[in-house]
Amino acid sequence: MEASLLVIGDEVVSGLVKEINITLLSRILEKYGIKVRMGLCVRDHPDEIKKGLDVLMKQTELVILTGGLGPTPDDITLKTVSEYFNLSLVESPELLSSLPCKLRTQAMVPEGAEYFKNPYGTAPGFLIEKEKNRIILLPGVPSEAEAILPEILEYMGLKEEKIKVVIRTFEIPEVRILEVLSAVLSPQEIKGLSFLPGNDGVRIWIKEGDVEDIRERIYDVLEDYIYGEGDETLEKVVGRMLKERGFTLACAESCTGGLLMDLITNVPGSSEYFMGGIVSYSNESKIRELGVRRESLEKHGAVSEAVAKEMAQGVRELYGTDFGLSTTGIAGPTGGTGEKPVGLVWMGISARDGTRAQRRVFKGKRRDVKEKAVYFVLNMLRKYILDLERTSG
Repeated sequence: MEASLLVIGDEVVSGLVKEINITLLSRILEKYGIKVRMGLCVRDHPDEIKKGLDVLMKQTELVILTGGLGPTPDDITLKTVSEYFNLSLVESPELLSSLPCKLRTQAMVPEGAEYFKNPYGTAPGFLIEKEKNRIILLPGVPSEAEAILPEILEYMGLKEEKIKVVIRTFEIPEVRILEVLSAVLSPQEIKGLSFLPGNDGVRIWIKEGDVEDIRERIYDVLEDYIYGEGDETLEKVVGRMLKERGFTLACAESCTGGLLMDLITNVPGSSEYFMGGIVSYSNESKIRELGVRRESLEKHGAVSEAVAKEMAQGVRELYGTDFGLSTTGIAGPTGGTGEKPVGLVWMGISARDGTRAQRRVFKGKRRDVKEKAVYFVLNMLRKYILDLERTSG
């Protein structure tokens, strides 16, 4: 089955809000064996929405619309779609009774359509069947759309399939991966791969061919760089490693401003191994909270190996954990010098057998630098734990 996506909203088309629903919903559809053929974005205008439906309904049997289902006057999707299909809007007493504010506009259902309650908001999802087409309406809020879509797909009789293998790598660029794999895979097998670079590394998607055989050969040559598969993010992998071994962790962040701790605590169950941390943005905070020596700051500066190491050691000792991680750098876009350019980050790791730090200069905007730094220091910890096992085993 194939699907098309229609994202509705002036705020999206104008660039006021970043569009992520096409990516998010495409991932869900892929898990159910549905390929997305195309996606469009249109304004909150009846004519634009109807033109979008005209185009997409000719392309695919399944068309999914997001946005414009809320209670405000600019939310016109439900009314417009109902008019497009000549359907009356009927109030659902059951839906109305489930709404916290008794918003009657949120309890209207197109005649003959199925509705699906929203666990995070007031706007429900809908499934409309017209001749050969199935039309799904979803709220524009990504978390709400993500929650409702699987329920609708399963109502349609679809089951989540095992997605084709996606291998996650770190600290090896896309061009180098291609060079290495070209030595063990045929040109046709290479064409069956997609390389998806991001701040958390490069994902290798095996789309075609003998998946298990290709997967095995990829591991043969890239095992040192592979940290997981599928939905196994670095924070999940590191969290599992800490939990399984009974290790504990604390973090001290400067330039990343709490992003590292946010990633770590986004993993359910992280309280079993993450004890706490400090965002020590100022020099005085580094001295007062972490015990960084004033002499180190005056001699080497906040962005230095010495300070990164003292931050990592200080937070480990403060919380009494097995490991301490630290980040200190220049995220940009200003603040760089010839000696310490924008993107320079020192990342430290402290353990009971000592403390070390690594220096990297990351490219990209401020957010990119911060994300690359936190993933890098998480990978430092992952590799350290693996090395511990190799030396002790």
